[in-house]
Amino acid sequence: MKLRLGVGQRLTVWWVALFALGLAIYSLLAAAWVEHAHERALSIDLLTQASDGVAAVDPVGNRFTRAIPLPAIAGYALVSYVGGRPGEVRGVPPSAATLARAAHLPVGRTSFLSGDPAYFVAVAAAGSGDRGPRVAVFADNEALEEEEERVRGAMLASGLPMLLFAAFTGWLLARGALAPIDRIIATASEVARSGRLSARLRLGGDDELGRLARTFDEMLERLEASFDRERAFIGEVSHELRQPLAALGAEAELTLLRKREPAEYARALEAIRERAERLSRTIDDLLLLARADAGVTGRTMRGEVNEAVSEACAELQRRGPGIPVELHLREEPLVVAVATSLLARMVENLLANARRAAHRLVRVEVAARDGRAVVTVDDDGPGVPPAEREAIFRRFYRRSDDGTGLGLPIAAAVARAGGGAITVEDRPGGGARFVIALPIAW
Repeated sequence: MKLRLGVGQRLTVWWVALFALGLAIYSLLAAAWVEHAHERALSIDLLTQASDGVAAVDPVGNRFTRAIPLPAIAGYALVSYVGGRPGEVRGVPPSAATLARAAHLPVGRTSFLSGDPAYFVAVAAAGSGDRGPRVAVFADNEALEEEEERVRGAMLASGLPMLLFAAFTGWLLARGALAPIDRIIATASEVARSGRLSARLRLGGDDELGRLARTFDEMLERLEASFDRERAFIGEVSHELRQPLAALGAEAELTLLRKREPAEYARALEAIRERAERLSRTIDDLLLLARADAGVTGRTMRGEVNEAVSEACAELQRRGPGIPVELHLREEPLVVAVATSLLARMVENLLANARRAAHRLVRVEVAARDGRAVVTVDDDGPGVPPAEREAIFRRFYRRSDDGTGLGLPIAAAVARAGGGAITVEDRPGGGARFVIALPIAW
């Protein structure tokens, strides 16, 4: 079974690993420095001892003429030389081969003689000739290695508690740093369990986790607002559908209360048909609005504006007589990233709205400005007060009892899906002006 560590555990492991690596590098450098310092101190001591001893050598007898104190160092030896031959040996005598090799070592410095055992050897001479007396001071390398081993052991013994302390502090730091993530997980689990989107983290701080928490809160706020809108939309839809369905039922029930003449049945059926058509249009509008809000507005995402405006005017005329529409198309085609059928539906909704409000004039014009296709719909009605220019694009908002309150929201949703927008302003001379602006698809 593969062991899976959490983020905090992985951070702790990485922290301990990096700390151990740093501690190991420091220990190696420290051990090397201690070794170098020991060797340097030993070299100075050996050279001092050799310089003191050479003054006590009898060149005739090749021996020391007085007592020379020896340091308490294992494997230490003081040897006199005359003419390259070893004489008196004080301390622990090295082997004959080692004594012979030491006779030819340079004077005034400490040399290392490999072997078993190995030695550090310092040589001092009386005078500059090779035949004069010399003194070689031997120190067994094993003693120095034992001292260095004790230093390494002390470092290792102190390093283990330091690693444990680093692991504990790393765990505390990781736990504290990741505490906001635990709160995010707990909040997300609570939302998933209860469906309550009002929960918030409200963490302070401007670091990465603080920004993550704020982004999470903003996401919950948007989700809560979206669900609230959906609940309100469902309630409004049920209300809008209940009325025509109730009217259909009442019309049918009233017709069946008693026998009627064929002409009366025909009028009742005609009324039922008209209500059914209106209900069907309302359902179609709701479905189109839902698709537009979801960004799913059709497969063919290209449409020609002049063609769409012409179709919208023709459909408006088919609905029945009313104020005629003054149409001004552009000679060159204008292609936008919205299907022609949706463009026509959007313009048709604006024209129908303008026709209801107008006294004598409804005018539509197609133009191109600043890389955008612009469709302007004018009417000479009462206009739209500035306080209502945002509200009229909300679902089911009505300024009068006529209409369903879906035409303008559908038009705005289609415009947004095509990367554009619809604005409302006052028409020069009175009335309202609706302006559709969509990016031209080159």
